[in-house]
Amino acid sequence: MRAIPKHFDLFGQRITVIINDNLHSEQDCLGKWRPHSNEIHLQAPSDEFAQDVILQTFWHEATHAILDLLAYPEWSENERFVEQIGQAVFQVLKTKRG
Repeated sequence: MRAIPKHFDLFGQRITVIINDNLHSEQDCLGKWRPHSNEIHLQAPSDEFAQDVILQTFWHEATHAILDLLAYPEWSENERFVEQIGQAVFQVLKTKRG
């Protein structure tokens, strides 16, 4: 899957990204940040869930990870804020040139 890493390091922590074909059907979501195991779980792209939707979801979940590891739980719990930051990062990366 293009642009989604298998893992990355953040503030001295290794974050593992796990792609799951059944996440949506099992947990009714496209992504989940699991802070106790430092894992981001993502629904695999499919005919139902386009690549861009999953990339946006990755950046949403990565925003949760950043905020939690910076010890800002009140911001991480604010889904509107997390979604806006995740969308902004996705747009910057998708439209960057040069």
